[in-house]
Amino acid sequence: MGCPVRVLDSSFLIALFIEDDPHHVKAMRDGEAGARAGESWMVPDPILFETLTVIRYEQGASAAKTAFNQLMSNRNIQIYTFSARERLEILEMFLASSYSISSADASVAFLCRRLGSPAFAYDENLLKVLANQTLKD
Repeated sequence: MGCPVRVLDSSFLIALFIEDDPHHVKAMRDGEAGARAGESWMVPDPILFETLTVIRYEQGASAAKTAFNQLMSNRNIQIYTFSARERLEILEMFLASSYSISSADASVAFLCRRLGSPAFAYDENLLKVLANQTLKD
């Protein structure tokens, strides 16, 4: 049996990199627990862009570059690049959704469903979608 895979949301990654984020301590604990459990982490490419954008706005270009380098050098983290077909499916799900989530968050829900994997996420609306396993409630 292989190591479990967990999909990372920007709400987790931002909390991990920004110390004054209200979820920073939780993100540190969750990240350490996941590492101890031998989890592999998957970051959807829209989440990578969203995370780096927020870090850049909050802490500057240097902090965003540092976060990027840390993510890319971590052997347990893979960036998932969606195919054109998958992007269209995500967009269709996002547009049909009654939940208030971003298109990037829809990519997390899509990938969790596709992989049968849990997520590290602190966004309440995304957590509702993940709990219901649907975007249409």
